[in-house]
Amino acid sequence: MTRNSGVDKTGLISKTDLFIRENKMICRGDTVAVGVSGGADSMCLLFLLCELREKYEITLKAVHIQHGIRGTEAERDAEFVRDTCKKLQVPFHLVEENVPAYAEERKLSLEEAGRQVRYESLLREAADKVAVAHHAEDQAETVLFNLIRGSGPRGLAGISPVNGRVIRPLLCADRGEIERYLTERKISWRTDSTNTDLYYARNRIRHRILPEAEQINTGAVRHICEAAEQIREEELYLDEKVKELWGRYVEETDGTALKLNGEAFSESRVLLTRLIRSMAERLNGSLKDLTREHVRQVLELREKTSGRRILLPGGLTAQTDFGAIELRRQADSTGREAAEKEGIPVEVLLGKGSGLLPDGRIVKASLMPADAVKIRNLTYTKWFDYDKIKSAAVFRTRREGDRIAIRGGTKKLKDVFIEERIPRDKRDGLYLLAAGKEVLWIPGSRYSEKYKVTGETKRILEIKMEEG
Repeated sequence: MTRNSGVDKTGLISKTDLFIRENKMICRGDTVAVGVSGGADSMCLLFLLCELREKYEITLKAVHIQHGIRGTEAERDAEFVRDTCKKLQVPFHLVEENVPAYAEERKLSLEEAGRQVRYESLLREAADKVAVAHHAEDQAETVLFNLIRGSGPRGLAGISPVNGRVIRPLLCADRGEIERYLTERKISWRTDSTNTDLYYARNRIRHRILPEAEQINTGAVRHICEAAEQIREEELYLDEKVKELWGRYVEETDGTALKLNGEAFSESRVLLTRLIRSMAERLNGSLKDLTREHVRQVLELREKTSGRRILLPGGLTAQTDFGAIELRRQADSTGREAAEKEGIPVEVLLGKGSGLLPDGRIVKASLMPADAVKIRNLTYTKWFDYDKIKSAAVFRTRREGDRIAIRGGTKKLKDVFIEERIPRDKRDGLYLLAAGKEVLWIPGSRYSEKYKVTGETKRILEIKMEEG
């Protein structure tokens, strides 16, 4: 017990205890590593677990992570947590990481890099459980953040109370309850200056969107959390359904490929979508960059000629095989290079007027009469004389023999890259609009003189490229 133990006036101890038991977070005798930043949430978590450690016979240790961002302010935070742990008789472990370098190396935002570093550091601890201090507002922020960036139901299910060894005992409490508990027990905390920096997307949600939502309905945060819980329960049910269908329809052809039997297409599109995503996750270990649009393109492959292949994020390919769909992971997982070794055309069909490039950008195609278009000089929207295009126009990476029409003739694509000073290491990853070996457009650069709109043009193909 702690020196602050006594009457539970706020009810937060009993509420947290019940939440821990309902979600089977802790087993008697566990060693629990607690992530403690020194902020209000983590201080509350640390003190609550100290209140409960005798009941559960658990061993606690506090882990404080310095991100290499805030200099002396971070050092003072570490000293504060160290002193608090000494008073509570909780072992203290300081982890020092260079998050900016980690972010740069892995091409991540500071937010995402910090999150990954925190979990990696905590999970390295020799502990049965890792406790982190997410609370109700964090849950609401996560749901809104995922909704805004286009996540599916899995993202809208928010943060799980238990995820492997990671437990979140404070998800049952809101920020007001946390601060009342700390105030009532005269527990101080530190404030991280980056928590008010509106450069970070989550801070904008926290300080701008959620307060406005609470103005509309004072139960907004609670309602968002309840919706997330309901979605999470439905997700668990659908996951079980997918496992059942997996055994019926999915065949593991070898260690790098999975085949979805054609009979699966009698099932609902919801379950088919989940099967495709599960197959991609099994092959790649994650669903990073795989969007709803990618899944749509995979499902529409079944209507294509057998043997047709498309490229998916992470070096996966999808191919039709006499009514079935095969997903395959290339051996070296390098995307374009791996695919082209097998002669797979790395291309994105525009399908029903739109397509998603593996780099995340969206391309949209529209066909319209010439008199309905006002031609302008836009970098990422171009117009072409549709009737001059004799082969199917696709977005793809460069190929041997590619040329682009210029005034008075044609020019090798390689020569254009040199003239435009496009770095050598960027050229293979560029997506071009092409018809056969003719390049119609190098987005952000030149487009073909041959297909430009003239006074004779009757139909115009408009192509837009947008960030995903």
